[in-house]
Amino acid sequence: MRNRVFAVLALAVIAGGGLAYGTYNAINGQPVKSVNAPTQPVVVAAANLSLGTELKKDDLTVVNFPQGQAPEGSFARPADIIGRGLIVSTVRNEPILAARAAASTSWRRGARPASRRTRPRR
Repeated sequence: MRNRVFAVLALAVIAGGGLAYGTYNAINGQPVKSVNAPTQPVVVAAANLSLGTELKKDDLTVVNFPQGQAPEGSFARPADIIGRGLIVSTVRNEPILAARAAASTSWRRGARPASRRTRPRR
């Protein structure tokens, strides 16, 4: 009785191992299919950037996202956000979003930020 149980168990292990090996080889033997999907450029951080960092060309890089899969508020060209500051920390390869970058720091001549106090005119 004991030898029969051992023989059935050994046969089950050998059969299972053989089927697993055959399945593994069949799957790995298939050629890899490549698909040319349309892409769109997205500006991402080239390195970890801390809060308040003024974005420069060296801080940014462009990667291609599948068409329609780019995060909402992302930028396509680095020139659109160079000179703006970050209002949150950003990690490497994270898309730079409009909600995470401060408004442009360039002011029109004579314009002042709303938070700056001015003296009343006399």
